Amino acid sequence: MISGLYIDIAETWIIYGIIAFVVWFLLYNYRNALYGALTLTIVFLLAQLWHEWNILQQKNMTVYALKTAQQLIWHRQERGWS
Repeated sequence: MISGLYIDIAETWIIYGIIAFVVWFLLYNYRNALYGALTLTIVFLLAQLWHEWNILQQKNMTVYALKTAQQLIWHRQERGWS
């Protein structure tokens, strides 16, 4: 099971492009299709690393509970809720 994988619409289209290039390569043995699949795979991995880096750089997270009118704030430096 993959935990914490974030995929948006653009990355979904990148995955479709990877699949299309691989199918194109397998059907027609066209070498440039394999290079296209490799390029899109690298772009996808870089996008995933960028998302992970943004999550790690997040300073705090606020969670609001409207029913109890309570606010919880996660502080990265203190590693706990307040």
